[in-house]
Amino acid sequence: RDGISSGCGNNNFCPENSVTRAEMAIFLLKSKYGGNYYAQSSPITFSDTSTHWARYWIEKLKADGISYGCGNNNYCPESLVRRDEMAVFLVNTFRLK
Repeated sequence: RDGISSGCGNNNFCPENSVTRAEMAIFLLKSKYGGNYYAQSSPITFSDTSTHWARYWIEKLKADGISYGCGNNNYCPESLVRRDEMAVFLVNTFRLK
């Protein structure tokens, strides 16, 4: 409704599906900046995202200090988000300044 997620296709939300780290980047940034937000082109710093469809979203997540990847200069965009990672993502996205 507010543009944070368009679901999983065919007008479905698929609440039982898992979420990847790439998808989570988009959810978090749209939650923070609004449903119409779109990540702008930026230099790619992670070794495993140079051609990934969500590379600019992932870089914005890093630039905002929300996530610094999964180690060894990688982001692991297709890995599923664990509950402990989700907690850190949420705290970092909405922390008071």
